[in-house]
Amino acid sequence: MIGIKGMGGAGKTTLARAIYEHISYQFEGCSFVENVREKSTPSMCGLNLLQKQILSDVLSDQGINVSGILEGKSMLKKKMCRRKVLIVLDDVDKIEQLMALAGDHSWFKPGSRIIITTRDAQVLIAHKVNLIRDVHLLDDKEAMRLFSRHAFGREIPVEGYKELSEQVVHYAAGHPLTIKVLGSFLCGKDDIDWKDALERLETIPLNETMKVLELSYINLEEDYKEIFLDVACLLKGWRKDDAIRALESCGFRARIGLRVLELKSLITYDEYVQLKMHDHIEEMGKNIVRRVNPNKPERHSRLWIKEEIVDILANNKIEIIFSIKSMETKKIMDTYNSIVMNFWWLGSGIDCVSGSLTYRHEAKLVQKIVEEISLELRCINWGVDEKLIGIKTRINCVVSSLELGVDDVCMIGIKGMGGAGKTTLARAIYEHISYQFEGCSFVENVREKSTPSMSGLNLLQKQILSDVLSDQGINVSGILEGKSMLKKKMCRRKVLIVLDDVDKIEQLMALAGDHSWFKPGSRIIITTRDAQVLIAHKVNLIRDVHLLDDKEAMRLFSRHAFGREIPVEGYKELSEQVVHYAAGHPLTIKVLGSFLCGKDDIVWKDALERLETIPLNETMKVLELSYINLEEDYKEIFLDVACLLKGWGKDDAIRALESCGFRARIGLRVLELKSLITYDEYVQLKMHDHIEEMGKNIVRRVNPNKPERHSRLWIKEEIVDILANNKGTHATTQCISLYAPYPDGLNYEILLKGLANMKELRFLYVVTPYRVNFDEDSLHLPNALRFLRCDYYPFSSLPKTFQPKNLVGLQMDWSKMVQLWKDGEEKPFLKLRFLKFTHCDNLRTLDLSVAPNLETLILQECPNLVEVNLFTPSLKELDIDRCERLEKLHMPVESPNLRSLQLYKFKLRTLDLSVAPNLETLFLFDCYNLVEVHFQVTPSLKELHIDYCHSLEKLHMPAECPKLRSLNLRDLKKLRTLHLGVTPNLETLRVRDCANLVELQIIPAECPKLVNLDLGGCIQVAELPEEIGRLECLKKLDITGTGISRLPESILRVKLKGLHIFGSCGSTSESSSDDFELECLKELDITGTGTSQLPESILRVKGLSGSCGSTSKIKTSDKNQEQKSPVRAPKAESRVSWSSDDFEQLQRPKESHCIKNFFNRLQLFPCPHFIFKRLSIYGSLLVILMLLLLRRIERFIVFFFHGSDHLSVLIKLEKKPKWNNALERLKTIPLNETMMILELSYNSLEDDYKDIFLDVACLLKGWDKKDAIRALESCGFYAEVGLRVLEQRSLINISEDEKLGMHDHIEEMGKNIVRRVDPNKPERHSRLWIKKEIEDVLANGSATPTKCMTLYAHGLDIEILKKGLANMKELRFLDVYGGSWISRFLEEDSLHLPNALRFLRWDYYPFSSLPKTFQPNNLVGLEMNFSRMVKLWKDGEEKPFLKLRFLRFILCSKLRTLDLSVAPNLETLILQSCFSLVEVHFQVTSNLKELRIDFCKELEKLHMPAESPKLRSLDLYNLKKLRTLHLGVTPNLETLRVRDCPDLVDLQIIPAECPKLVLRNCFRLVELPEEIGRHKKQKSCVPWSSDDFEQLQRPKEVTALRTFLTDSGRIDVTFAMKNRKIHSISWV
Repeated sequence: MIGIKGMGGAGKTTLARAIYEHISYQFEGCSFVENVREKSTPSMCGLNLLQKQILSDVLSDQGINVSGILEGKSMLKKKMCRRKVLIVLDDVDKIEQLMALAGDHSWFKPGSRIIITTRDAQVLIAHKVNLIRDVHLLDDKEAMRLFSRHAFGREIPVEGYKELSEQVVHYAAGHPLTIKVLGSFLCGKDDIDWKDALERLETIPLNETMKVLELSYINLEEDYKEIFLDVACLLKGWRKDDAIRALESCGFRARIGLRVLELKSLITYDEYVQLKMHDHIEEMGKNIVRRVNPNKPERHSRLWIKEEIVDILANNKIEIIFSIKSMETKKIMDTYNSIVMNFWWLGSGIDCVSGSLTYRHEAKLVQKIVEEISLELRCINWGVDEKLIGIKTRINCVVSSLELGVDDVCMIGIKGMGGAGKTTLARAIYEHISYQFEGCSFVENVREKSTPSMSGLNLLQKQILSDVLSDQGINVSGILEGKSMLKKKMCRRKVLIVLDDVDKIEQLMALAGDHSWFKPGSRIIITTRDAQVLIAHKVNLIRDVHLLDDKEAMRLFSRHAFGREIPVEGYKELSEQVVHYAAGHPLTIKVLGSFLCGKDDIVWKDALERLETIPLNETMKVLELSYINLEEDYKEIFLDVACLLKGWGKDDAIRALESCGFRARIGLRVLELKSLITYDEYVQLKMHDHIEEMGKNIVRRVNPNKPERHSRLWIKEEIVDILANNKGTHATTQCISLYAPYPDGLNYEILLKGLANMKELRFLYVVTPYRVNFDEDSLHLPNALRFLRCDYYPFSSLPKTFQPKNLVGLQMDWSKMVQLWKDGEEKPFLKLRFLKFTHCDNLRTLDLSVAPNLETLILQECPNLVEVNLFTPSLKELDIDRCERLEKLHMPVESPNLRSLQLYKFKLRTLDLSVAPNLETLFLFDCYNLVEVHFQVTPSLKELHIDYCHSLEKLHMPAECPKLRSLNLRDLKKLRTLHLGVTPNLETLRVRDCANLVELQIIPAECPKLVNLDLGGCIQVAELPEEIGRLECLKKLDITGTGISRLPESILRVKLKGLHIFGSCGSTSESSSDDFELECLKELDITGTGTSQLPESILRVKGLSGSCGSTSKIKTSDKNQEQKSPVRAPKAESRVSWSSDDFEQLQRPKESHCIKNFFNRLQLFPCPHFIFKRLSIYGSLLVILMLLLLRRIERFIVFFFHGSDHLSVLIKLEKKPKWNNALERLKTIPLNETMMILELSYNSLEDDYKDIFLDVACLLKGWDKKDAIRALESCGFYAEVGLRVLEQRSLINISEDEKLGMHDHIEEMGKNIVRRVDPNKPERHSRLWIKKEIEDVLANGSATPTKCMTLYAHGLDIEILKKGLANMKELRFLDVYGGSWISRFLEEDSLHLPNALRFLRWDYYPFSSLPKTFQPNNLVGLEMNFSRMVKLWKDGEEKPFLKLRFLRFILCSKLRTLDLSVAPNLETLILQSCFSLVEVHFQVTSNLKELRIDFCKELEKLHMPAESPKLRSLDLYNLKKLRTLHLGVTPNLETLRVRDCPDLVDLQIIPAECPKLVLRNCFRLVELPEEIGRHKKQKSCVPWSSDDFEQLQRPKEVTALRTFLTDSGRIDVTFAMKNRKIHSISWV
């Protein structure tokens, strides 16, 4: 093995290619592998392709398949050792590449040669190559010849260009790439252009060269990049030792850094050990520095040009120089961070294959046998996987739609939301029916695989062809060729193809163009989230995938959580909560089940609470793919629906969205087709809970802690906070939905005034209380509003301050509105298009002349509305519903734009529609006074509904209604005649219960498309027109309740396809046997008729289904025949099955000596008996059959790519000084390779878990688990489940004493993640833990975004602490250790703690109380250990701790009283060794869960609250002076421990709920409460000290006492009670 190294573009590849071509004839196999670095970079699976290339080249076999890196290495070792080979690996940059492609010398047959080109000599050293050669750049003569060839097409320059050519060659400095590029560029140009180009090169380097060279820079670590730039800009030409001293002075590990640059061909040394660097590499380094702010040298990180330096110094720009740095390096590093991945690959399971076929006729025979066996293998019915819950019914539903017995091509689509189980269902169907086809292919992840480039479709085309034809050697060079091959090959076989997760029509056009591609009988199944793709491709049928019902969901969840079908005892209720959250979504159920498996109930509860605010990341990722692919305006519509409009009626939502400027109809249709929304039976917008959650999460994750920065607001508490605290001034909120119908102590006047500050608000939906204590003048609506909806609006008119210049939509439901404006003021609504009032009882008049552009007016149930002035020519829709007093409706003379008119219970006598020539829909309901309706010219009329208008006598239909599709008339008691006129598009005619209708004119020629004719209840209609049989499209005829006695002859004589006839024909009890010639009749309903016998001819009608009421059998005219149904059941298909027992009958051929071992490998493969009989016939072809069978086996092997130990590779051959240098560097800069691998675990965490991890790494390592949980929960995290996740991911560990542990490298990785954001600006870091950095930040005094800080205060400058903390506006976590001496120099009022603090822990707090300036509005956790605190607040000031949940004081020797009435939401109180504490006061602490007081020896009074409904644990220990303890109501108290309280004399316990009671060394407690025997939930012992026993006064209920005294002093006592017996009570 020989290495060729050199800088980029120096000619390594050219040299290697020349050597390869020069000597390749001497070898038995050769392979030249170009661009190894580039081809293996996207993912390590790229190495698979390179392994395959080597094998294919050497063995001259393009059909080789390599499914994994390990298999590839195994195959290379196995094959290469048999041939003398020449292999060139070009542009290698990682040791892993060499290990995969040319592991070591033992892989190859002696005589083989491996040539490796690289820029990094360290790779060659680590791989132990035999020799390393430097590629030499061109000398001047060689350079001139190469340049002349490219510039002039000859060996020397042309006349007049020699000097210019020499300048070019001098610039190129022997670099071949530069010479070629410049030669090609300057070819044919005149000397002026040459001079111009050379001048440009003095300041702007050649881009092509820079790109190639910069690859070496990009792959450097950050500190090596800095060293490189220092050398390029400053240190070139310096002696090595001087350069090392300079670099180490600047904080770099210079020895190892320079060695790395040397190995990467970026620097060299001359004979005087001076630093050298090629001119182009130097130029590349300087260019990297310059291109950041190219026109502002004062912003450059390094300066070396005299003029620039002079300008900066002369113009006083020097202070800027020291604060700048290059951000480009970080950007580049972020872009090219490599990723280490795990690989799964398929193994064939074959150890060796021998034998060959030599004759052509044998080859044909083999091909024929392979095809026959392949078809026979397909006859195996794999069945349905019983582990898939609910899959059978879903499979049957889809399979029935496939109509497998029909000999045509059928394409069916399965659509549904992401994660709903489309792929699972498609896979199950595929396995269930694939045996019935001649070729099958299941193409997974079409969207993902075709996304990188359309060439990805090539691979999918190849996959289909390979799967169907069982030929892995097929090559498809382009999409067009692939389509041509698919059309040519698929039409010859009956195939089953599944295309999974399609999202673009181009994918379907490339993979399943149209039905003509396929042989009849083929079936194509397509799964997608976007139904539009299916519609556009004209699939035969679209099926929705159904989510799991509750029972199925519980079974699936239980399997993943408990490994059984039902929850384990004690987890049923929690499981139901999880299933309810999942809402039938299979992916969510699986993820949560797997996550909660093995965890205790506390973690379950914590996880469920977390899900209330933080959605499940795995589900969100899958669902969000549908959102990402939406166009921008559709994204906005989706977010509006998710956050605001879910549950709204479709029409209301459209009006709201159109008011905001969106194209709502098409937008909602797109969302529906993409399975993001649905509609219920009431046409209300519906959305799956997880999709809604995903939409809300998208809005929230932008500035998650600043809701005023969210585009939409819907959470009441957030809205109230913003409006009440005047945060709306800087808000960017566009939409608000506030549901606040109940006062709840809110000041609505302040809230509604706050709306005025929301300058960008476009949408407002408010539900207010019906009664408020202020008038409309206090309401300030934003003038930017485009849509306003207010339910229970409490005022009589709109507010006087509101300017509706932008208002497009206004909706008032259940309001107190009387009129639009107060006191006759009439402000114009120039943009108002939509107006809706419903249930507005006080509304009396409505003057809409102020809204000239109104398009839609809806008035529903406004009982006192009397008059409406509607002079709006733009009106398109008018809906007046149950406004029963409305008498005056002033319409414009013409309404040319009116499209829809709906009148319900309207006092109207005549209706003349000549004023609305473009009317499309007319609905008239319960207009009892309506007598006459006049149509004149209504060419656009599409729907006409007139119901229950009992007085209507005349319906003057126009002579022609060319667009009318539906005409519905119901219960028009006085209507006598109906003349339709010309209605060429009429499809439905329903005339029901029109008792006086005697004349109905239907001319088939005038309504040729009539499908549904319903005359039910029209008792005066005695006959149908004779020509009705000419209605060729008629499908349904209902004559129930009419006077029709017989059907026209014409309807019986023609073949009306699929006609369904309902109802009886008068008194006719029997039909003539000759009547039925309706060969296409599909359904006959004779329910409730007198028909007892059908004509014999009816049996000739194929596919007829019928209903005959309660009759169990229908007789035909043939008395000997009886039938239950004319429908014949399809003949069941017979199936053949075998078991593995058949194997014993196998007649083995001589050549099948390893068949038994082979069969053992196929334990799960159902091998039919007849196949093995074939083996005995064709024994000589056993190997071919084995290969065929093995293609159908999948075996998964896990390969974890760990990479190499890069540190050992790097320093293996170095001397001791470089070892020390490398180790010193590691103290401050972590090893990049290690960090990259470790960081994969961090990258896969959800965002809140990432924050928890960083808190542990930077702050909480070594803390007790409980303390850490309190701190994290104080900061708003779900800590219990978060720490559990980190533990399962091996990121933390919990020691035996319950302390948080973390491996040093993982801790280092976490800290590095925090530091690498602005590495030189700690004030920009989210967490601070280094004392020196904290001092600098505090001293600087400027505001910082730091969220967490842990500070060792010993020796800290007082003024720094005093002023600095106040500037940390976003600080949520503060942990201070030390500082007891501070009180000698500083008053507590001088200390300014940030008001944003959520958790404060201060050991050795120096003051007697909290600082007066501190506002604890956000404080959740407070811990003071070894502090000098006397009380919480000074001088009786009692600021409330409204959010405080956790309070702990330990060894606070001066603490005397503690009044907790200021902390009403306290959950945990721990007081330990507070020796001066005398009194603790509780008042209302309804949330208190845990109370622990230890070694507070002076405590005399513990004033427990009257009720502690959530208290679970109460521990009192060594309270020497405590005399009384009255618990109050504690229904959930589980544990009460009172130990070593010698003065306790009075213990009051209400024993309804106290399962665990411990009393020990309470000497003065001589009597237990009488009720102690009524403890129903006593779970464990009640211990006393043996010293107590002599003084024990037994409760009256104790009737017998048995005592057993041992030498150890243990006494067991059992109380036999009068009515019951309680558990044993033992004590020591």
